[in-house]
Amino acid sequence: MGALRDAQHAHDGEPVSAGQIAALCSGPWHRRGDLVTQALWLLQAHGLVLTSAGVAGGWKITATGRAELPPRRGPARSRPLIGGAHHRSARPR
Repeated sequence: MGALRDAQHAHDGEPVSAGQIAALCSGPWHRRGDLVTQALWLLQAHGLVLTSAGVAGGWKITATGRAELPPRRGPARSRPLIGGAHHRSARPR
């Protein structure tokens, strides 16, 4: 589910394919969209992810699924603001 969260983050919260999720996985899951797809169907049965009606093969994490994940470690990724500017670090340089 962490890879799904990361893939959605990289695609501005839009639904993502099993292949996009598998590309972010490590170990035996890396680039194994077939394994990721099976896991996604099991997670959907528990209400943790859902398929997107608008995108063929698109998946999204649910609020319940997001609550099951531990918080991300490390600093937040830089996100562009409206107009192309970036957030500034909270610490002075």
